[in-house]
Amino acid sequence: MYKLIPLLIVCVFIFSQPVAFSQIGGTINDYAPVIQSHLCNNTLEVTDASRFNTGDTVLLIQMKGAVIDSSNTASFGTITDYRNAGNYEYNFIAAKTGNLITLKNALLRKYDIPAGKVQLVRVPSYNNVTVTSTLTCKPWDGASGGVLAFTVQNALTLQADIDVSNNGFRRTYPLNSRSFTCNETQWYYPGNTNQGGEKGEGIHALSASKNFGRGAPSNGGGGGNGHNAGGGGGSNAGGGGNGGQQWEGCGNTTEFVGGRGGKPLQNSAALNKLFMGGSGGMGNGNDLMEFPSGSGGGIIIIRANSLAGNSHFIKANGENAYACSGGLCVDGMSGGGAGGTIVTDIQTITNAVTVEVKGGNGADHVSINNRRHGSGGGGGGGFIALPQAVTWPLYNVAISGGMNGVNTNNGNDAYGSTPGINGIVINSFAIAQSTVPFKKNIDSVRIQDSLINCREHGFGGFGFVNTNPVSNWQWFFGDNTTAGTQNTTHSYATAANYIVKLKIWDINQCTDSISKTITIQPGPIVTISNDTSVCATPVASIPLHATGGTTYSWSPVTGLNDPAVANPVATLTKNQVYKVIVTNDSKCSVEDSVAISLYAPAFKVSANQSICSGQQIQLRASGGDEYTWSPAALMSDALAAEPFTAPDATTTYSVYIKDNACSVDTTMTTRIVVNPLPVIVAQKSNDVNCNLPTARLTATGAVSYTWSPVELLNYPAVANPEVSIDSTTLFVVKGTNQYGCSSTATVTVNLSKDGVPRFVVPNAFTPNGDGKNDCFGIRRWGNATIVQFSVYNRWGQMVFETNNTARCWDGTLNGKPLAAGGYAYVIRAATICGFVTQKGMVTLLR
Repeated sequence: MYKLIPLLIVCVFIFSQPVAFSQIGGTINDYAPVIQSHLCNNTLEVTDASRFNTGDTVLLIQMKGAVIDSSNTASFGTITDYRNAGNYEYNFIAAKTGNLITLKNALLRKYDIPAGKVQLVRVPSYNNVTVTSTLTCKPWDGASGGVLAFTVQNALTLQADIDVSNNGFRRTYPLNSRSFTCNETQWYYPGNTNQGGEKGEGIHALSASKNFGRGAPSNGGGGGNGHNAGGGGGSNAGGGGNGGQQWEGCGNTTEFVGGRGGKPLQNSAALNKLFMGGSGGMGNGNDLMEFPSGSGGGIIIIRANSLAGNSHFIKANGENAYACSGGLCVDGMSGGGAGGTIVTDIQTITNAVTVEVKGGNGADHVSINNRRHGSGGGGGGGFIALPQAVTWPLYNVAISGGMNGVNTNNGNDAYGSTPGINGIVINSFAIAQSTVPFKKNIDSVRIQDSLINCREHGFGGFGFVNTNPVSNWQWFFGDNTTAGTQNTTHSYATAANYIVKLKIWDINQCTDSISKTITIQPGPIVTISNDTSVCATPVASIPLHATGGTTYSWSPVTGLNDPAVANPVATLTKNQVYKVIVTNDSKCSVEDSVAISLYAPAFKVSANQSICSGQQIQLRASGGDEYTWSPAALMSDALAAEPFTAPDATTTYSVYIKDNACSVDTTMTTRIVVNPLPVIVAQKSNDVNCNLPTARLTATGAVSYTWSPVELLNYPAVANPEVSIDSTTLFVVKGTNQYGCSSTATVTVNLSKDGVPRFVVPNAFTPNGDGKNDCFGIRRWGNATIVQFSVYNRWGQMVFETNNTARCWDGTLNGKPLAAGGYAYVIRAATICGFVTQKGMVTLLR
């Protein structure tokens, strides 16, 4: 909030060592740009503090920083956020170290440092003072200046003017380019194209790529577009006037391309801001005959008990745009600067004074030809502010906007240019003065910790603040872990000393911290019973054991004789897991558990089995600690759990089993059936010779048979297979009876080359697809090797040929059925008795 302090009371506090009587003129203030603020310590870092001292009254003021619409539309330059532009306040220097200045009182307002171009102004103080020559300020240079401020405890007498006209936002200058284009309608351009004049300076910031053209940025005037349009006037309280239209020789255009006037700035007693006047925009030129625009007016702040004006002036007027010189100007002309701001906190006025914040005039266009060019727009009027609810009669105000330029050789035609709008007088305006001594917001930080258990701590944070609340909390637990809440818990992995740190921040990022050492005690080293089993009968009970602590707590308590001792006895009716919490002298606890399962003997003996006579078998018993088998004859070990035996007849075995832990025993039996072996007889039909190429074997005495060698048999798994041999061979047959018992027999088939080879071939076949006699082929010819098997029709055409005994003729040729009738065949084969050729006839029946 802003506080208007009665002057006579304030003087004792504000005016430190005022000059008793003085004559002043020229520049009396000192200026320093602020490059960084430290809100936590109420300090400002400036570029050069050499002219500032402890006890000085200072003015902190933000000159720029507003955000504007930068779109290439008619909205260009509209202020979307003033942010902290125009904020200001009085304060005092409490201390200075190098370029770091500490202020006495807490800041009232916020500032955008460094983007907002904030400056610190030293404000001189006088008992009585007379202005004997023009009193002014340093012109604004883009970083500092543009402000005149002083305080008079008693009488202020004017024998000269107070004037900061033209010391506000800076004028713009020509590009001095001969290039030109007509009918340029964009709202901004870069500076290297000469498509638009430079925009005026204001409370905004704008990139160079958009700083030319007709769009007016905040309170700066817009530049005239090509070709030869006029620049707009700057603004403050009153809006700037528009610049004139482009050169008439470009032809008619439906869109006005003169520089737009600066936007009027919002201000009131409640907003309580201070603005310099915006500068005018440049006209567009190409004949090197354009001239600079007008600068805006500066800021004046006067605090005095009385004022004798003596008909002098207090002025913060905008500058007139530079007029045409030389009598010939054929380029667009520039806009005037806006009036500045004058604030006077004066109790009485003894004679008249005139206070001016007038806008500067736009430049006229002077040309010998009859075609019109754009003239400059007028600058807007500024602000006059005073604490009184009404303006005194002797306090004459001038707030008019500047006149627009005209085409003097065309009947003073404005050709689209307009004057600036009048300024505003704000009554009941209280100068912002910080009166509350600065006190650090964060007084102290505290940690409250509590032991939850051996390794887990609870931490509570306390931040004692004066104004702004704590916005962030950060815990550092000393084991590379952190937390971000005011209150938290943390569990430590190992016993040790840890430095715990709590750091806090407020909304201004001011911070403070505190550290505390905590000790995490080691937990007990616990030894506990191993998981085990206990006999379920007659009563299941077992002692439990734990060590390493001073107190013990077992659970569940059911079945325990005492759950609070180290070695309770557990009586169980079911499997149970017992937990124990062991606590040591440091109150650190560790939990462990033991699983107890009930054990009941489960005696088993192998099932009844059958074996073949002469076979060995393994008997199996389980569930006990002792075993005794009977009968023991033919048994590998009658006292073993799984002995081997080979009975020669069916036998019932009994085994005595005993469980020593539970003192339980039993006798169980198993029956071994001994089955007989089959008696196998093997025979042959004949031996093999040239006349008998194959032989048939026969086996009896079993239900299934397996002959070998299998490669000489047609079916090795039948009782009577057929064999083909090329040498005398011993055949072995294995027979298996209905009990699965097996025995073997042998038979030898001899081979001789006696007799004449004879082969059997069918004399007819019926290929009708019934699965019977459908194919004409070679029946089994023993071990003969077929060289050729071919069939011919009655004309001697070969209709079938193969040397593969597995193939046969199906009565077709090339897949087509042949006619019924007789066909000749030829068979050539190699046998043990030599090479054989057999020919004959076969009848194909359909």
